[in-house]
Amino acid sequence: MFGPLACLLIGMGLILFLILVLRCHAFLALIAAALAVAFLSDRIPIENAIPLVTDRFGEMMGSLGLLLALAAIIGKCMMDSGAADRIVRGFSRVFGEGRENHSLLASSFVLGIPVFFDTVFYLLAPLARAVYARRKRDYVLIVCATAAGGAITHCLVPPTPGPIMVAELLNVSIGLTILVGTLASIAPVLIGGVGYAKWINKRMDAVPKDVLGVSEADLEAMASKPDSELPRLWLSCLPFLLPVILLAVSSTFLSIYGTGSLRLSDIKKPEPWLMKIREAKDPISLYLRGRLMEEGRRLLEQFDPSAPANEKLQQKILDDVNLWMGKESFYEENRFSGIALPPEAKPMILNRDLKKGDLIRLNRLLLHGAFPQEIAGYPLTMLKWVNIIGDKNAAFFGGALIGLWLLIRQKRGGLKETFDSLGGAIASGAIIAFITCAGASFGKALAIAGIGDLIAEGAKTWGLSLMVLAYLTSSLIRVAQGSATVAMITTAGILSSTLASLSSPLPYHPVYLVAAIGFGASGLSWMNDSGFWIFSQMTGLNETQTLKTWTVLLTIMGVTGFLWVCFLAWAMPLA
Repeated sequence: MFGPLACLLIGMGLILFLILVLRCHAFLALIAAALAVAFLSDRIPIENAIPLVTDRFGEMMGSLGLLLALAAIIGKCMMDSGAADRIVRGFSRVFGEGRENHSLLASSFVLGIPVFFDTVFYLLAPLARAVYARRKRDYVLIVCATAAGGAITHCLVPPTPGPIMVAELLNVSIGLTILVGTLASIAPVLIGGVGYAKWINKRMDAVPKDVLGVSEADLEAMASKPDSELPRLWLSCLPFLLPVILLAVSSTFLSIYGTGSLRLSDIKKPEPWLMKIREAKDPISLYLRGRLMEEGRRLLEQFDPSAPANEKLQQKILDDVNLWMGKESFYEENRFSGIALPPEAKPMILNRDLKKGDLIRLNRLLLHGAFPQEIAGYPLTMLKWVNIIGDKNAAFFGGALIGLWLLIRQKRGGLKETFDSLGGAIASGAIIAFITCAGASFGKALAIAGIGDLIAEGAKTWGLSLMVLAYLTSSLIRVAQGSATVAMITTAGILSSTLASLSSPLPYHPVYLVAAIGFGASGLSWMNDSGFWIFSQMTGLNETQTLKTWTVLLTIMGVTGFLWVCFLAWAMPLA
Protein backbone atom coordinates (compact mmCIF):
# COMPACT_ATOMS: atom_id res chain seq x y z
CA MET A 1 0.00 0.00 0.00
CA PHE A 2 1.28 3.46 -0.92
CA GLY A 3 1.04 7.03 0.35
CA PRO A 4 -0.48 10.02 -1.49
CA LEU A 5 2.60 11.07 -3.47
CA ALA A 6 3.33 7.54 -4.67
CA CYS A 7 -0.31 7.12 -5.73
CA LEU A 8 -0.14 10.35 -7.72
CA LEU A 9 3.02 9.26 -9.54
CA ILE A 10 1.62 5.77 -10.23
CA GLY A 11 -1.65 7.19 -11.57
CA MET A 12 0.06 9.77 -13.79
CA GLY A 13 2.57 7.28 -15.09
CA LEU A 14 -0.09 4.67 -15.87
CA ILE A 15 -2.23 7.14 -17.84
CA LEU A 16 0.70 8.42 -19.88
CA PHE A 17 1.94 4.90 -20.59
CA LEU A 18 -1.46 3.53 -21.63
CA ILE A 19 -2.40 6.48 -23.83
CA LEU A 20 0.90 7.60 -25.34
CA VAL A 21 2.72 4.22 -25.60
CA LEU A 22 0.02 1.56 -25.91
CA ARG A 23 -2.44 3.93 -27.65
CA CYS A 24 -5.18 2.78 -25.29
CA HIS A 25 -8.57 4.52 -25.41
CA ALA A 26 -8.69 7.42 -22.94
CA PHE A 27 -11.74 6.02 -21.12
CA LEU A 28 -10.02 2.71 -20.36
CA ALA A 29 -6.78 4.42 -19.35
CA LEU A 30 -8.51 6.77 -16.91
CA ILE A 31 -10.63 4.04 -15.33
CA ALA A 32 -7.55 1.82 -14.99
CA ALA A 33 -5.63 4.64 -13.30
CA ALA A 34 -8.54 5.43 -10.97
CA LEU A 35 -8.82 1.78 -9.91
CA ALA A 36 -5.04 1.50 -9.48
CA VAL A 37 -4.95 4.52 -7.15
CA ALA A 38 -8.00 3.31 -5.22
CA PHE A 39 -6.56 -0.19 -4.69
CA LEU A 40 -3.02 0.93 -3.87
CA SER A 41 -3.77 3.84 -1.53
CA ASP A 42 -3.16 3.25 2.17
CA ARG A 43 -6.10 5.58 2.95
CA ILE A 44 -8.74 3.66 1.01
CA PRO A 45 -9.98 0.30 2.39
CA ILE A 46 -9.69 -2.27 -0.37
CA GLU A 47 -13.39 -3.10 -0.18
CA ASN A 48 -14.20 0.57 -0.90
CA ALA A 49 -11.92 0.90 -3.95
CA ILE A 50 -14.39 -0.11 -6.66
CA PRO A 51 -17.44 1.65 -5.09
CA LEU A 52 -15.38 4.85 -4.81
CA VAL A 53 -14.62 4.86 -8.54
CA THR A 54 -18.09 3.80 -9.67
CA ASP A 55 -19.92 6.18 -7.33
CA ARG A 56 -17.97 9.18 -8.60
CA PHE A 57 -18.48 8.01 -12.18
CA GLY A 58 -22.23 7.78 -11.60
CA GLU A 59 -22.33 11.12 -9.81
CA MET A 60 -20.62 12.87 -12.73
CA MET A 61 -22.77 11.06 -15.28
CA GLY A 62 -25.86 12.26 -13.43
CA SER A 63 -24.52 15.79 -13.60
CA LEU A 64 -23.17 15.77 -17.17
CA GLY A 65 -24.69 12.83 -19.05
CA LEU A 66 -27.95 14.42 -20.17
CA LEU A 67 -26.27 17.78 -20.64
CA LEU A 68 -23.71 16.33 -23.07
CA ALA A 69 -26.40 14.50 -25.06
CA LEU A 70 -28.46 17.69 -25.36
CA ALA A 71 -25.36 19.73 -26.24
CA ALA A 72 -24.59 17.20 -28.97
CA ILE A 73 -28.11 17.61 -30.36
CA ILE A 74 -27.85 21.41 -30.30
CA GLY A 75 -24.48 21.32 -32.02
CA LYS A 76 -25.64 18.85 -34.69
CA CYS A 77 -28.82 20.85 -35.39
CA MET A 78 -26.91 24.13 -35.63
CA MET A 79 -24.39 22.61 -38.02
CA ASP A 80 -26.87 20.79 -40.27
CA SER A 81 -29.39 23.63 -40.40
CA GLY A 82 -26.71 26.16 -41.33
CA ALA A 83 -27.28 28.17 -38.13
CA ALA A 84 -23.65 27.86 -37.02
CA ASP A 85 -22.36 29.00 -40.41
CA ARG A 86 -24.84 31.90 -40.43
CA ILE A 87 -23.49 33.10 -37.06
CA VAL A 88 -19.92 32.83 -38.32
CA ARG A 89 -20.78 34.96 -41.35
CA GLY A 90 -22.24 37.52 -38.96
CA PHE A 91 -18.99 37.49 -36.97
CA SER A 92 -17.03 38.05 -40.16
CA ARG A 93 -19.07 41.10 -41.09
CA VAL A 94 -18.70 42.67 -37.63
CA PHE A 95 -15.04 41.88 -36.90
CA GLY A 96 -13.81 41.55 -40.45
CA GLU A 97 -12.98 38.47 -42.48
CA GLY A 98 -10.33 36.35 -40.75
CA ARG A 99 -10.89 37.82 -37.26
CA GLU A 100 -13.65 35.50 -36.09
CA ASN A 101 -11.34 34.08 -33.43
CA HIS A 102 -11.45 37.47 -31.65
CA SER A 103 -15.24 37.34 -31.51
CA LEU A 104 -15.17 33.77 -30.16
CA LEU A 105 -12.62 34.82 -27.54
CA ALA A 106 -14.76 37.76 -26.45
CA SER A 107 -17.94 35.64 -26.42
CA SER A 108 -16.26 32.96 -24.33
CA PHE A 109 -14.91 35.56 -21.89
CA VAL A 110 -18.30 37.21 -21.34
CA LEU A 111 -20.39 34.02 -21.30
CA GLY A 112 -17.95 32.36 -18.88
CA ILE A 113 -18.95 34.84 -16.16
CA PRO A 114 -22.60 33.79 -15.62
CA VAL A 115 -22.30 30.29 -17.15
CA PHE A 116 -19.98 27.34 -16.33
CA PHE A 117 -17.04 26.85 -18.69
CA ASP A 118 -18.08 23.40 -19.88
CA THR A 119 -21.53 24.75 -20.82
CA VAL A 120 -19.99 27.68 -22.70
CA PHE A 121 -17.60 25.43 -24.60
CA TYR A 122 -20.34 22.97 -25.56
CA LEU A 123 -22.20 25.89 -27.15
CA LEU A 124 -19.24 27.60 -28.85
CA ALA A 125 -17.40 24.52 -30.15
CA PRO A 126 -19.74 24.06 -33.15
CA LEU A 127 -19.20 27.71 -34.06
CA ALA A 128 -15.42 27.22 -33.91
CA ARG A 129 -15.70 24.30 -36.32
CA ALA A 130 -17.90 26.35 -38.61
CA VAL A 131 -15.28 29.14 -38.63
CA TYR A 132 -12.66 26.61 -39.73
CA ALA A 133 -14.96 25.36 -42.50
CA ARG A 134 -14.92 28.85 -44.02
CA ARG A 135 -11.25 29.65 -43.37
CA LYS A 136 -9.81 26.21 -44.15
CA ARG A 137 -6.90 27.09 -41.86
CA ASP A 138 -5.98 28.16 -38.32
CA TYR A 139 -8.03 25.50 -36.52
CA VAL A 140 -5.72 25.50 -33.49
CA LEU A 141 -5.92 29.31 -33.23
CA ILE A 142 -9.72 29.19 -33.39
CA VAL A 143 -10.25 26.54 -30.69
CA CYS A 144 -7.62 28.03 -28.35
CA ALA A 145 -9.29 31.44 -28.59
CA THR A 146 -12.69 29.85 -27.96
CA ALA A 147 -11.45 28.08 -24.81
CA ALA A 148 -9.30 30.87 -23.34
CA GLY A 149 -11.92 33.38 -22.22
CA GLY A 150 -14.33 31.03 -20.46
CA ALA A 151 -11.58 28.97 -18.84
CA ILE A 152 -10.10 31.98 -17.04
CA THR A 153 -13.31 33.71 -15.96
CA HIS A 154 -14.52 30.37 -14.57
CA CYS A 155 -11.81 30.60 -11.90
CA LEU A 156 -11.71 34.39 -11.40
CA VAL A 157 -15.17 35.93 -11.69
CA PRO A 158 -18.31 35.08 -9.66
CA PRO A 159 -21.01 33.77 -9.79
CA THR A 160 -19.21 30.49 -10.52
CA PRO A 161 -18.79 28.58 -7.23
CA GLY A 162 -14.98 28.63 -6.91
CA PRO A 163 -14.49 32.41 -6.74
CA ILE A 164 -17.59 32.84 -4.59
CA MET A 165 -16.40 30.32 -1.99
CA VAL A 166 -12.89 31.79 -1.90
CA ALA A 167 -14.27 35.32 -1.50
CA GLU A 168 -16.51 34.17 1.36
CA LEU A 169 -13.69 32.34 3.13
CA LEU A 170 -11.38 35.36 2.87
CA ASN A 171 -14.16 37.85 3.76
CA VAL A 172 -14.00 39.70 0.45
CA SER A 173 -17.14 41.24 -1.05
CA ILE A 174 -18.54 39.53 -4.14
CA GLY A 175 -18.85 42.85 -5.97
CA LEU A 176 -15.18 43.70 -5.53
CA THR A 177 -14.23 40.13 -6.51
CA ILE A 178 -16.15 40.54 -9.77
CA LEU A 179 -14.49 43.87 -10.57
CA VAL A 180 -10.92 42.81 -9.74
CA GLY A 181 -11.37 39.34 -11.21
CA THR A 182 -12.55 40.80 -14.51
CA LEU A 183 -9.71 43.36 -14.58
CA ALA A 184 -7.13 40.72 -13.69
CA SER A 185 -8.40 38.34 -16.41
CA ILE A 186 -8.00 40.66 -19.39
CA ALA A 187 -4.18 40.66 -19.73
CA PRO A 188 -3.65 36.87 -19.42
CA VAL A 189 -6.53 36.16 -21.80
CA LEU A 190 -4.95 38.39 -24.44
CA ILE A 191 -1.50 36.83 -23.87
CA GLY A 192 -2.83 33.27 -23.98
CA GLY A 193 -5.93 33.45 -26.18
CA VAL A 194 -4.30 35.72 -28.76
CA GLY A 195 -0.50 35.55 -28.34
CA TYR A 196 0.09 31.88 -27.53
CA ALA A 197 -2.80 30.76 -29.71
CA LYS A 198 -1.14 32.39 -32.74
CA TRP A 199 2.27 30.98 -31.80
CA ILE A 200 1.13 27.36 -31.41
CA ASN A 201 -1.11 27.63 -34.46
CA LYS A 202 1.95 28.22 -36.64
CA ARG A 203 3.65 25.11 -35.22
CA MET A 204 0.78 22.62 -35.15
CA ASP A 205 -1.14 21.48 -38.20
CA ALA A 206 -4.51 20.18 -37.05
CA VAL A 207 -7.88 19.72 -38.72
CA PRO A 208 -11.17 18.86 -37.00
CA LYS A 209 -12.07 15.21 -36.91
CA ASP A 210 -15.65 13.99 -37.11
CA VAL A 211 -17.23 15.18 -33.87
CA LEU A 212 -20.90 14.96 -32.84
CA GLY A 213 -21.77 13.29 -36.16
CA VAL A 214 -20.47 16.18 -38.30
CA SER A 215 -17.64 15.53 -40.76
CA GLU A 216 -15.30 17.99 -42.44
CA ALA A 217 -17.11 17.38 -45.73
CA ASP A 218 -20.40 18.39 -44.10
CA LEU A 219 -18.77 21.62 -42.88
CA GLU A 220 -17.41 22.41 -46.36
CA ALA A 221 -20.78 21.81 -48.00
CA MET A 222 -22.50 24.16 -45.57
CA ALA A 223 -19.85 26.86 -45.99
CA SER A 224 -20.45 26.95 -49.75
CA LYS A 225 -24.17 27.78 -49.45
CA PRO A 226 -25.38 31.33 -50.17
CA ASP A 227 -26.89 33.41 -47.34
CA SER A 228 -30.37 33.01 -48.83
CA GLU A 229 -30.34 29.28 -48.05
CA LEU A 230 -29.39 29.79 -44.41
CA PRO A 231 -31.68 30.75 -41.49
CA ARG A 232 -31.87 34.34 -40.30
CA LEU A 233 -29.24 35.45 -37.83
CA TRP A 234 -31.59 35.87 -34.85
CA LEU A 235 -33.08 32.42 -35.46
CA SER A 236 -29.61 30.92 -35.80
CA CYS A 237 -28.62 32.35 -32.42
CA LEU A 238 -31.72 31.13 -30.59
CA PRO A 239 -30.66 27.50 -29.83
CA PHE A 240 -27.39 28.90 -28.47
CA LEU A 241 -28.72 31.99 -26.67
CA LEU A 242 -31.76 30.49 -24.95
CA PRO A 243 -29.71 28.28 -22.57
CA VAL A 244 -27.31 31.18 -21.91
CA ILE A 245 -30.17 33.57 -21.08
CA LEU A 246 -31.96 31.07 -18.83
CA LEU A 247 -28.77 30.16 -16.96
CA ALA A 248 -27.81 33.82 -16.59
CA VAL A 249 -31.26 34.74 -15.24
CA SER A 250 -31.05 31.89 -12.73
CA SER A 251 -27.55 32.91 -11.61
CA THR A 252 -28.60 36.55 -11.26
CA PHE A 253 -31.66 35.63 -9.21
CA LEU A 254 -29.66 33.42 -6.88
CA SER A 255 -26.96 36.08 -6.48
CA ILE A 256 -29.66 38.54 -5.36
CA TYR A 257 -31.80 36.31 -3.17
CA GLY A 258 -29.35 33.53 -2.30
CA THR A 259 -30.21 29.86 -1.85
CA GLY A 260 -32.20 30.39 1.33
CA SER A 261 -29.38 30.60 3.87
CA LEU A 262 -29.41 33.78 5.95
CA ARG A 263 -27.13 36.64 4.94
CA LEU A 264 -26.43 39.93 6.69
CA SER A 265 -28.67 41.73 4.20
CA ASP A 266 -31.58 39.42 5.13
CA ILE A 267 -31.69 40.71 8.72
CA LYS A 268 -33.83 43.86 8.62
CA LYS A 269 -33.63 44.58 12.35
CA PRO A 270 -30.58 42.79 13.82
CA GLU A 271 -30.69 44.25 17.36
CA PRO A 272 -34.29 43.16 18.23
CA TRP A 273 -33.67 39.73 16.69
CA LEU A 274 -30.47 39.16 18.63
CA MET A 275 -32.18 40.24 21.87
CA LYS A 276 -35.02 37.79 21.30
CA ILE A 277 -32.52 34.96 20.88
CA ARG A 278 -30.56 36.04 23.95
CA GLU A 279 -33.64 36.33 26.19
CA ALA A 280 -35.18 33.12 24.73
CA LYS A 281 -38.70 33.96 25.93
CA ASP A 282 -40.46 32.08 23.11
CA PRO A 283 -39.92 28.44 21.97
CA ILE A 284 -38.26 29.22 18.63
CA SER A 285 -35.84 31.75 20.19
CA LEU A 286 -35.01 29.19 22.89
CA TYR A 287 -34.39 26.59 20.19
CA LEU A 288 -32.08 28.90 18.22
CA ARG A 289 -30.14 29.88 21.35
CA GLY A 290 -29.57 26.20 22.09
CA ARG A 291 -28.07 25.69 18.64
CA LEU A 292 -25.42 28.39 19.00
CA MET A 293 -21.76 27.46 19.38
CA GLU A 294 -19.85 28.51 22.49
CA GLU A 295 -18.33 31.58 20.80
CA GLY A 296 -21.73 32.67 19.49
CA ARG A 297 -23.29 32.46 22.96
CA ARG A 298 -20.36 34.39 24.44
CA LEU A 299 -20.61 37.20 21.89
CA LEU A 300 -24.38 37.32 22.35
CA GLU A 301 -24.03 37.74 26.11
CA GLN A 302 -21.60 40.62 25.58
CA PHE A 303 -23.97 42.37 23.16
CA ASP A 304 -25.10 45.84 24.22
CA PRO A 305 -28.63 46.36 22.84
CA SER A 306 -28.34 50.13 23.17
CA ALA A 307 -25.65 50.18 20.44
CA PRO A 308 -25.80 48.85 16.87
CA ALA A 309 -24.88 45.18 16.60
CA ASN A 310 -21.40 44.77 15.13
CA GLU A 311 -20.94 42.72 11.98
CA LYS A 312 -18.78 40.06 13.67
CA LEU A 313 -21.56 39.18 16.13
CA GLN A 314 -24.22 39.12 13.42
CA GLN A 315 -22.14 36.95 11.11
CA LYS A 316 -21.30 34.46 13.87
CA ILE A 317 -24.96 34.03 14.83
CA LEU A 318 -25.90 33.64 11.16
CA ASP A 319 -23.16 31.06 10.63
CA ASP A 320 -24.42 28.97 13.57
CA VAL A 321 -28.07 29.21 12.47
CA ASN A 322 -27.21 28.44 8.83
CA LEU A 323 -25.30 25.35 9.94
CA TRP A 324 -28.47 23.90 11.46
CA MET A 325 -30.73 25.08 8.63
CA GLY A 326 -29.25 22.38 6.43
CA LYS A 327 -29.26 19.66 9.09
CA GLU A 328 -32.79 19.45 10.49
CA SER A 329 -36.24 20.97 10.23
CA PHE A 330 -36.87 23.72 12.76
CA TYR A 331 -40.56 22.82 12.83
CA GLU A 332 -42.31 21.30 15.81
CA GLU A 333 -45.98 21.94 16.44
CA ASN A 334 -45.54 23.35 19.96
CA ARG A 335 -42.54 25.42 18.84
CA PHE A 336 -44.57 27.25 16.20
CA SER A 337 -47.91 27.28 17.99
CA GLY A 338 -49.71 30.56 17.30
CA ILE A 339 -47.28 31.59 14.55
CA ALA A 340 -48.72 32.36 11.10
CA LEU A 341 -46.63 30.28 8.73
CA PRO A 342 -46.16 31.21 5.04
CA PRO A 343 -48.47 29.09 2.81
CA GLU A 344 -45.47 27.66 0.92
CA ALA A 345 -44.11 26.11 4.13
CA LYS A 346 -47.14 23.95 4.93
CA PRO A 347 -46.72 21.24 2.24
CA MET A 348 -42.97 21.15 2.88
CA ILE A 349 -43.54 20.47 6.60
CA LEU A 350 -45.40 17.27 5.73
CA ASN A 351 -42.51 16.00 3.62
CA ARG A 352 -40.16 14.01 5.86
CA ASP A 353 -37.61 13.37 3.12
CA LEU A 354 -36.49 16.85 2.08
CA LYS A 355 -33.17 17.32 0.34
CA LYS A 356 -30.69 19.73 1.93
CA GLY A 357 -31.57 22.63 -0.36
CA ASP A 358 -35.31 22.25 0.28
CA LEU A 359 -34.67 21.89 4.01
CA ILE A 360 -32.78 25.19 4.05
CA ARG A 361 -35.60 26.92 2.20
CA LEU A 362 -38.23 25.46 4.57
CA ASN A 363 -36.33 26.71 7.61
CA ARG A 364 -35.95 30.12 5.99
CA LEU A 365 -39.72 30.32 5.58
CA LEU A 366 -40.23 29.20 9.19
CA LEU A 367 -37.83 31.87 10.48
CA HIS A 368 -39.60 34.56 8.49
CA GLY A 369 -42.91 33.39 9.97
CA ALA A 370 -41.50 33.48 13.50
CA PHE A 371 -39.67 36.82 13.04
CA PRO A 372 -41.60 38.70 10.33
CA GLN A 373 -40.31 42.12 11.38
CA GLU A 374 -36.69 41.08 11.76
CA ILE A 375 -36.05 38.63 8.89
CA ALA A 376 -36.78 39.40 5.24
CA GLY A 377 -39.15 37.19 3.30
CA TYR A 378 -38.00 34.73 0.68
CA PRO A 379 -39.67 34.38 -2.77
CA LEU A 380 -39.91 30.59 -2.70
CA THR A 381 -42.54 30.26 -5.45
CA MET A 382 -40.48 32.38 -7.82
CA LEU A 383 -37.37 30.43 -6.86
CA LYS A 384 -39.05 27.14 -7.79
CA TRP A 385 -39.77 28.41 -11.30
CA VAL A 386 -36.31 29.93 -11.62
CA ASN A 387 -34.79 26.61 -10.56
CA ILE A 388 -36.86 24.79 -13.18
CA ILE A 389 -36.20 27.04 -16.15
CA GLY A 390 -32.65 27.82 -14.99
CA ASP A 391 -31.66 24.17 -14.50
CA LYS A 392 -28.86 23.48 -16.96
CA ASN A 393 -30.59 20.37 -18.33
CA ALA A 394 -33.91 22.18 -18.79
CA ALA A 395 -32.16 25.14 -20.43
CA PHE A 396 -30.31 22.86 -22.85
CA PHE A 397 -33.49 20.89 -23.52
CA GLY A 398 -35.17 24.13 -24.59
CA GLY A 399 -32.21 24.91 -26.84
CA ALA A 400 -32.37 21.39 -28.32
CA LEU A 401 -36.10 21.75 -29.12
CA ILE A 402 -35.48 25.03 -30.93
CA GLY A 403 -32.53 23.47 -32.73
CA LEU A 404 -34.69 20.55 -33.90
CA TRP A 405 -37.41 22.90 -35.10
CA LEU A 406 -34.82 24.94 -36.98
CA LEU A 407 -33.34 21.83 -38.59
CA ILE A 408 -36.74 20.55 -39.72
CA ARG A 409 -37.61 24.02 -41.02
CA GLN A 410 -34.43 24.32 -43.07
CA LYS A 411 -34.16 20.75 -44.32
CA ARG A 412 -37.92 20.41 -44.96
CA GLY A 413 -37.56 16.69 -44.29
CA GLY A 414 -39.63 14.22 -42.32
CA LEU A 415 -39.42 13.70 -38.59
CA LYS A 416 -37.95 10.20 -38.91
CA GLU A 417 -35.19 11.38 -41.24
CA THR A 418 -34.38 14.27 -38.88
CA PHE A 419 -34.26 12.14 -35.74
CA ASP A 420 -32.22 9.43 -37.47
CA SER A 421 -29.59 12.03 -38.36
CA LEU A 422 -29.03 12.71 -34.65
CA GLY A 423 -27.82 9.19 -33.87
CA GLY A 424 -24.16 9.89 -34.58
CA ALA A 425 -24.19 13.08 -32.54
CA ILE A 426 -25.75 11.40 -29.51
CA ALA A 427 -23.28 8.50 -29.73
CA SER A 428 -20.37 10.94 -29.91
CA GLY A 429 -21.78 12.84 -26.92
CA ALA A 430 -21.97 9.57 -24.97
CA ILE A 431 -18.28 8.85 -25.61
CA ILE A 432 -17.37 12.34 -24.39
CA ALA A 433 -19.47 11.79 -21.27
CA PHE A 434 -17.78 8.47 -20.50
CA ILE A 435 -14.29 9.93 -20.84
CA THR A 436 -15.16 13.00 -18.77
CA CYS A 437 -16.70 10.91 -15.98
CA ALA A 438 -13.71 8.55 -15.97
CA GLY A 439 -11.43 11.57 -15.50
CA ALA A 440 -13.58 12.68 -12.58
CA SER A 441 -13.26 9.21 -11.01
CA PHE A 442 -9.48 9.42 -11.28
CA GLY A 443 -9.47 12.87 -9.67
CA LYS A 444 -11.70 11.64 -6.84
CA ALA A 445 -9.45 8.65 -6.15
CA LEU A 446 -6.45 10.98 -5.88
CA ALA A 447 -8.35 13.30 -3.55
CA ILE A 448 -9.39 10.49 -1.19
CA ALA A 449 -5.85 9.10 -1.34
CA GLY A 450 -4.83 12.31 0.42
CA ILE A 451 -2.77 14.21 -2.13
CA GLY A 452 -4.61 17.45 -1.37
CA ASP A 453 -4.04 17.09 2.37
CA LEU A 454 -0.35 16.37 1.79
CA ILE A 455 0.12 19.56 -0.19
CA ALA A 456 -2.00 21.62 2.20
CA GLU A 457 0.06 20.51 5.20
CA GLY A 458 3.31 21.19 3.40
CA ALA A 459 2.12 24.65 2.37
CA LYS A 460 1.86 25.75 6.00
CA THR A 461 5.61 25.22 6.51
CA TRP A 462 6.97 26.65 3.24
CA GLY A 463 7.63 30.10 4.73
CA LEU A 464 6.59 31.96 1.55
CA SER A 465 4.75 35.27 1.17
CA LEU A 466 0.98 34.95 1.23
CA MET A 467 0.60 35.89 -2.43
CA VAL A 468 3.12 33.29 -3.59
CA LEU A 469 1.77 30.73 -1.12
CA ALA A 470 -1.75 31.25 -2.46
CA TYR A 471 -0.67 30.71 -6.05
CA LEU A 472 1.66 27.74 -5.52
CA THR A 473 -0.66 25.87 -3.17
CA SER A 474 -3.62 26.26 -5.51
CA SER A 475 -1.49 25.17 -8.49
CA LEU A 476 -0.16 22.05 -6.80
CA ILE A 477 -3.54 20.92 -5.53
CA ARG A 478 -4.97 21.55 -9.00
CA VAL A 479 -2.41 19.42 -10.81
CA ALA A 480 -2.65 16.71 -8.14
CA GLN A 481 -6.39 16.09 -8.17
CA GLY A 482 -7.78 17.90 -11.23
CA SER A 483 -10.62 20.02 -9.88
CA ALA A 484 -10.02 23.78 -10.01
CA THR A 485 -12.88 24.41 -7.57
CA VAL A 486 -11.49 21.95 -4.99
CA ALA A 487 -8.02 23.51 -5.36
CA MET A 488 -9.42 27.00 -4.79
CA ILE A 489 -11.53 26.11 -1.75
CA THR A 490 -8.74 24.05 -0.13
CA THR A 491 -6.22 26.86 -0.60
CA ALA A 492 -8.65 29.47 0.72
CA GLY A 493 -9.17 27.34 3.83
CA ILE A 494 -5.42 27.34 4.47
CA LEU A 495 -5.11 31.08 3.93
CA SER A 496 -8.18 32.05 5.98
CA SER A 497 -6.61 30.69 9.17
CA THR A 498 -3.30 32.35 8.28
CA LEU A 499 -4.96 35.72 7.70
CA ALA A 500 -6.72 35.52 11.05
CA SER A 501 -3.39 35.10 12.85
CA LEU A 502 -1.53 37.98 11.15
CA SER A 503 -0.02 40.47 13.58
CA SER A 504 -0.19 43.32 11.05
CA PRO A 505 -2.55 44.05 8.13
CA LEU A 506 -1.69 43.10 4.56
CA PRO A 507 -0.16 45.84 2.38
CA TYR A 508 -2.85 45.08 -0.23
CA HIS A 509 -6.53 44.11 -0.24
CA PRO A 510 -7.29 40.37 0.24
CA VAL A 511 -9.18 40.43 -3.07
CA TYR A 512 -5.78 40.00 -4.74
CA LEU A 513 -5.32 36.74 -2.83
CA VAL A 514 -8.65 35.58 -4.28
CA ALA A 515 -7.30 36.32 -7.77
CA ALA A 516 -3.94 34.63 -7.05
CA ILE A 517 -5.76 31.49 -5.90
CA GLY A 518 -7.91 31.57 -9.03
CA PHE A 519 -4.93 31.85 -11.37
CA GLY A 520 -3.17 29.02 -9.54
CA ALA A 521 -6.20 26.78 -10.01
CA SER A 522 -6.67 27.74 -13.67
CA GLY A 523 -3.37 26.38 -14.98
CA LEU A 524 -1.74 22.95 -15.22
CA SER A 525 -4.87 21.18 -16.46
CA TRP A 526 -4.05 17.68 -17.62
CA MET A 527 -5.66 14.25 -17.86
CA ASN A 528 -7.23 14.17 -14.38
CA ASP A 529 -9.28 17.28 -15.19
CA SER A 530 -12.66 16.85 -16.89
CA GLY A 531 -12.06 20.13 -18.77
CA PHE A 532 -9.06 18.55 -20.52
CA TRP A 533 -11.29 15.83 -21.98
CA ILE A 534 -14.14 18.18 -22.84
CA PHE A 535 -11.72 20.30 -24.88
CA SER A 536 -10.09 17.25 -26.48
CA GLN A 537 -13.28 15.48 -27.46
CA MET A 538 -15.30 18.53 -28.54
CA THR A 539 -12.46 19.78 -30.79
CA GLY A 540 -11.35 16.38 -32.08
CA LEU A 541 -7.72 16.91 -31.01
CA ASN A 542 -5.79 13.91 -29.70
CA GLU A 543 -4.23 13.75 -26.24
CA THR A 544 -0.78 14.96 -27.32
CA GLN A 545 -2.28 17.89 -29.21
CA THR A 546 -4.48 18.75 -26.23
CA LEU A 547 -1.46 18.83 -23.93
CA LYS A 548 0.31 21.23 -26.31
CA THR A 549 -2.74 23.49 -26.71
CA TRP A 550 -5.15 23.36 -23.77
CA THR A 551 -2.66 22.51 -21.01
CA VAL A 552 0.04 24.96 -22.08
CA LEU A 553 -2.54 27.69 -22.86
CA LEU A 554 -4.07 27.53 -19.38
CA THR A 555 -0.67 27.35 -17.70
CA ILE A 556 0.55 30.44 -19.55
CA MET A 557 -2.62 32.32 -18.59
CA GLY A 558 -2.22 31.18 -14.98
CA VAL A 559 1.42 32.30 -14.71
CA THR A 560 0.97 35.62 -16.51
CA GLY A 561 -2.24 36.24 -14.59
CA PHE A 562 -0.44 35.75 -11.28
CA LEU A 563 2.33 38.16 -12.30
CA TRP A 564 -0.32 40.67 -13.40
CA VAL A 565 -2.08 40.35 -10.04
CA CYS A 566 1.20 40.98 -8.21
CA PHE A 567 1.64 44.15 -10.26
CA LEU A 568 -1.93 45.30 -9.57
CA ALA A 569 -1.49 44.65 -5.84
CA TRP A 570 1.61 46.88 -5.91
CA ALA A 571 0.25 49.61 -8.19
CA MET A 572 -3.31 49.66 -6.85
CA PRO A 573 -3.27 48.01 -3.39
CA LEU A 574 -6.83 49.10 -2.36
CA ALA A 575 -5.70 48.65 1.26
